[in-house]
Amino acid sequence: PKVMTAASLVGAAALVFAGALAVLSLRAPSQLQASALRHHTPVRRSVAPNLGIYGKGLSTRRASANREGLSMGSRCAQRSARAYAAGAAAEFPSLKNDLVIRAATGQQTERVPIWMHRQAGRYLPEFRNFSDRFPFMHRCSTPEIATRLTIQPVERYGLDAAIIFSDILVLLPVLGIEWGMVKGKGPCVQEPINTPEDLVRVSSPSEADIKSELGYVMEALTRSRMELDGRATLIGFSGAPWTLLGYMVQGEGAKTTQAVKAKGFLYQHPEAAHQLLTTITDTVILYLVEQVRSGAQMVQVFDSWAGELTPSQYAEFSTPYLKTIATGVKEKLKEQGLPQVPVSVFPKGACSHALKDLAQSDYDVVSLDWGIDPAVARQQAPNKVLQGNLDPSILYLPKEVISTHTQKMIDSFGTQRYIANLGYAVDKSMDPELVGSFVDEVSGCSMMHTYVHVHTHTHTHTPRYSPSFPWSTSFCFVWCLVGPSLFFIYIFFVENEKKNKKQKNDSLVFDFIDWRAVFDRSAPTRRSSTSRRNPSQSPPKSLFFVLSLSLSPSMPQQQQVARSQASGV
Repeated sequence: PKVMTAASLVGAAALVFAGALAVLSLRAPSQLQASALRHHTPVRRSVAPNLGIYGKGLSTRRASANREGLSMGSRCAQRSARAYAAGAAAEFPSLKNDLVIRAATGQQTERVPIWMHRQAGRYLPEFRNFSDRFPFMHRCSTPEIATRLTIQPVERYGLDAAIIFSDILVLLPVLGIEWGMVKGKGPCVQEPINTPEDLVRVSSPSEADIKSELGYVMEALTRSRMELDGRATLIGFSGAPWTLLGYMVQGEGAKTTQAVKAKGFLYQHPEAAHQLLTTITDTVILYLVEQVRSGAQMVQVFDSWAGELTPSQYAEFSTPYLKTIATGVKEKLKEQGLPQVPVSVFPKGACSHALKDLAQSDYDVVSLDWGIDPAVARQQAPNKVLQGNLDPSILYLPKEVISTHTQKMIDSFGTQRYIANLGYAVDKSMDPELVGSFVDEVSGCSMMHTYVHVHTHTHTHTPRYSPSFPWSTSFCFVWCLVGPSLFFIYIFFVENEKKNKKQKNDSLVFDFIDWRAVFDRSAPTRRSSTSRRNPSQSPPKSLFFVLSLSLSPSMPQQQQVARSQASGV
């Protein structure tokens, strides 16, 4: 009975487990798959800056009170030559998770890839471990710190791309314009451009100037590429010509000034504006090509001030230069024998009127803000891969709302030729858990869509999580049913058959239990050393009897006779 009880409990537990797996397999695979997608790499919820491969010893290098001055370009350049030389001859690991690359080039993907603008930011506690101790430009210009900050979001969320931690304004010192961070105001230019005569202060850098003065960015790219080890695509970036001109003329950000001074420069001095935009464009091309050489697998141009211009101004002072960048980068990559990486553009605030023109450019991907409907974007740019465009404010809402709008976004864009992202950027006040729920929902929801609509995949890439999950679950379900059944069949038939062969025609001897007393409640229960069964009288055929019969020990006939003689029977 004890053995039977244990076997019954094991079988019942197996059936309960199988039922749970069956229920999960019938549900949309988003929950289990998203969990695996999110945690396929070690998750670091809190990374101390004085620990780890690049954090050790940073606590001893505290910045002075005036570390964040206005002449950061000269200080950054001091370490650039050494940094560039250290990573120039690196051999990069192969890309294991190439979902972003395949999506950006229009190839089929098993799910929608995802990354986020400004995904390395103060909303992450592990990021604040650095930002609370080191000034912004110190973090940008120290490759060890920049690498650590670049990798953090990938380790936490399992994102498909990591964008290098840097700033669009690091290019200004190369152009001869010094800038820095001022507390309470943000980035500020020391001596803005006010008139066309001020253009004499703007230099036209060469490729060597880019290497020498921005080597710390290149080393951070190389280090990040190495540490990612193929887990995610590494994205490099630059500011767009109009956005950089805006800072150079306005002298500070456009949030409080509405770029009045910068826009006025375009109206009053269009020729000088075009001259400056041309110089910036040539520099951006050199900068992006050098990033690819240093390890970037995709590059993006951020036109953060695009929404400040009217449609006619944007068509004159921004779109032509954006097109030149895409064409120039690809031509130089081909000339120098470098990989042809996807090129993306993000015209923030201008997608509704600029998308048609950008659809005729050499950009592989156009990133969208939340101001344009996905269906309209598909109509205006049918030949482009689209990226975006969830309203970031949704990430302040409950998870159910995030889930609903994320599914709606994916339904509108579709799962192919699409990269999920936000309409702008992650804000420092957002909850990391809610950001993680957005990432999980994209992975799970898009996986379900792809599982239904995509049946074949000929690419040699091994997906991070196979869309055939329900089939493996069904296998577990079937095995949990078959396993206990085989166990009971073994008890009832195999063991019984072995004993029957051994005993042949001998009478069964029950050494411990008087079976007639067991099944006849009126008879007194007694123990006996021997008990013979009359072949004409058989005990009741019950499950209890069959199980006990198969497990009860029996003695050979010679032992029975010897025992009877010894007892005088």
